[in-house]
Formats: sequence, C-alpha cells, structure tokens
Amino acid sequence: MKYDGDTLDDLLDVTGIEGGLLPEQQTNTTTLPERPGRSFFSKRHGIRMIGVNVVVRAGNEDTFFDRERNLAGKLNKPAPRKLFLYDDSALYIWAILAGSTDIEQIVNHGRGQLPFECYDPFFYDDDETASTFESEGNKTMTNKGNDDSFPKYEIKGVTDGGEIDISIANRTLRYDGPLISGETLVLDSETITAYVRRNNGTKAGVLSGLNTLRFPKLAPGKNELSIGTSGGAEISEVRVTPRSRWV
Repeated sequence: MKYDGDTLDDLLDVTGIEGGLLPEQQTNTTTLPERPGRSFFSKRHGIRMIGVNVVVRAGNEDTFFDRERNLAGKLNKPAPRKLFLYDDSALYIWAILAGSTDIEQIVNHGRGQLPFECYDPFFYDDDETASTFESEGNKTMTNKGNDDSFPKYEIKGVTDGGEIDISIANRTLRYDGPLISGETLVLDSETITAYVRRNNGTKAGVLSGLNTLRFPKLAPGKNELSIGTSGGAEISEVRVTPRSRWV
C-alpha cells in the first residue's frame, strides 16, 4: 500500500480490504398523487468507504510503539491524498483517514483497521498522460475507465475577437473571452472552472467568456473531439488530460 507517496510495506502488512462494490448509491425520487410507490428521477454516487485491515509489526531495532508513531506520522494528512491499494496497479483514489484508528497491540505486533473516506469515489490512473494537438479539426480521445470522465483542456492561441470551440458528442463549449499570444486558456470540466494563465504567471477567471457551464465529458472508450475557431481566433496548441476514471 502506498499513501501520499510513502510506501508503507515496511511498516505494516495489509491483510484485507473492505468496502462496497460501488460507492454509496443515492437516488432522487418523489411520490405522485394517487400513484403507488415512488417515481424515480435520478441517481448519483455518494462517498466511498474503504476499510484496510492491517498488521503492524515491530522491526529488529525499533519497538512497536516507535513503529506505530512512525506510521501515524505518515497517515496524518490535512486533506485527501493519493491512496494506492495494490502494488501492481497504477490506479489510485483520493482518500483521508476518518474515524477511529485503534490498533490492538498483541505482544510485539498490532492489528486493526484503517478507515478511509473517499469524497471523490472514483479511481484514477497515475500513468495516464495528456494528448497534445497542434491543429484544429477532429481528434480521437480515449477514456480508458468505465465511467464518464471530466477532462482538462489547456489551449494556447489568440481569440482576437473570435471564438474557440471544443465539442464532444454534440456538446459544445464555446469561449469568446480574451486570450493573447503566450497565454494559456484552461478549461477544467471537473471543477467547472475557466481561467487564463497570463504571461506574468498570474491567473484570471474567465467563466463569463463561456457560452455554457455544461462542459463536454468523455464516455468510456474512444471519443471524437472537435476543435474549432471562428472570427479572428487561432489555436497553436491544445493539451487534453482525459482523467479516465473507474467506479
């Protein structure tokens, strides 16, 4: 197991991982007059709970208490961090310890469970790389996961009074705000944010330059991405990070 860059195999042994097949499933329903049951509107994923059963053993030169304190320091984080559950997988999930972390000491070792909460319930690929395009037109993007993903677009070019379009599956995101040479327009569909990285290193929010807040998303598998401009706009580079994810 690896957490926030620290491999913990020298401090503990993982004996089991507990958690549901899916995150908590939350449904939105209502009742209708003079109708039996309930009417279904929508479903969304809640948080994911992961219980990691561990055994903590004392080393040759340190006591159980020393090792327990070392482990506590590596697990104590102020916010969710990357958690890799399996050594042979590049998939990680953003997790933080929450609740009781009691370790029962038995002679020179301890046994207990590490209760992780994952407010983003999806797994991501740490080995995934961005794709870079240097021209307009139709491109192919692949979401390697098993659920829709929300990519990040980084666009270099100029608008010069024109527009830049990003389209996937008949959903178009259009930008007609300011963008000059050397700057980068960042469209983040995960956080629903848009900003320009200026030449002096500062950022300027540009959500008002978008035609919609319904950002294009990638379905599992191959997707056709259309990059276009109109008016005086020109594109020199588009960098797309798919953010493939697994439920």
